Amino acid sequence: MTDIQQKLLTLLTDLDAVCQREGIRYYLCKETALSAHRSGEFFPSCCEANVAMTTEDALRFIKAVNKEGRADRTIDSMWSNKNYPDFTLRYGDAGTLMMQLPYNEASIVPAVAVTIHMIRYKSKFSSKIYHYTKSLWKLCVKPTVTVAGFTRRAAVMMCHGVRNLLGGKYFSRTLFKLWVSIHSKKNKKDISICAGSYKYANELIKKQGTVTLEGHAFATFADMENYLLTAYGENYETCKPKYLKPSSSLLASANVSYQEYIRRSKEQIDYKEIQKKKMKLDLIQAKVSYYNSKINGYYAVVDRTQ
Repeated sequence: MTDIQQKLLTLLTDLDAVCQREGIRYYLCKETALSAHRSGEFFPSCCEANVAMTTEDALRFIKAVNKEGRADRTIDSMWSNKNYPDFTLRYGDAGTLMMQLPYNEASIVPAVAVTIHMIRYKSKFSSKIYHYTKSLWKLCVKPTVTVAGFTRRAAVMMCHGVRNLLGGKYFSRTLFKLWVSIHSKKNKKDISICAGSYKYANELIKKQGTVTLEGHAFATFADMENYLLTAYGENYETCKPKYLKPSSSLLASANVSYQEYIRRSKEQIDYKEIQKKKMKLDLIQAKVSYYNSKINGYYAVVDRTQ
C-alpha cells in the first residue's frame, strides 16, 4: 500500500466513524467498491477513494464534520466553496496535497480526499432542472467562456448579475440546496449514482452490505453484484477500471500540504520547470521500454534459430 493509499484508508476509517456516530448511511462505490470486491486491496497506484450518500445524508455529513472541528480534516463542496466545480463533496486530509497541473484557480481544496458522490432520486423534471442550472453554473464559474446566441448570452449575463449581487458563496450554496431538493426522495422510483447515466431501482440502497478493504470493514451495497453489473457490465470481474493514478500532470504528496507547496513556490522552487522535466523523463522511459521490448523480441528470434 502506498503512502497516498494509507491516507485514503485513514480517511475512509474516519468517515465510517462519523457515519456510525451520526446514523448516516454511506456505500463504497466506483473503483473503490470494485477493488474491494475483487481483491480487498486498492488497485495498484490508485490515488482516489469513492463513496456514495443520499443528498440528505450528505448535508448531515457536512454538519457533522464541521461540528467536529478537526484541523486536520477538510470538507469541500459548493456549500462552502463558491468555485467548487461539481455536485459532490470531498473529505480530505489537510496535511496532504493532490492536484492536477496547471492549477490556476482554487476550485477545490487540493488535498488527498475521499470523494462523496450524491445518490440522486431521478425524474425527468429534476434531470432537466439540474442540466440547465449546472450549464449556467459552469459558465458563471468560468466567465471567460464565449457563449453563442443572444438568449444564452442574456441568461449568462443575468446569472452573473445575480451572482455578483448576492455574492458567489451565497449563489453556489443556493444552487447546492436546489439540487439537494430536486434529487431528494419524493416518491421517485429510480436513482443514479456518481452523476452517471446508469439507473438503479431505489431498492439498491435500502440495505447496506459490508466489504473488506485493506483489512478494514466498510459499508457498501448489499446487492453488490447488481451494482457492479450495471456500472461495469458483465465482465466486471476482469474489466480494466479507470481510476486516478500518478502521472506527469498530477502533483501528489502524503506529507506536504498545499500551504507548504505555496511556501516552497515562493522560495523560488520552479514547479513548472520540474513538471516539464518530469514529462520529458516519462517520454524517455516510454521509449526505453519500447526499444527494450523490441530488443527482447530480436533475442527471442535468435534463440529459436540456434
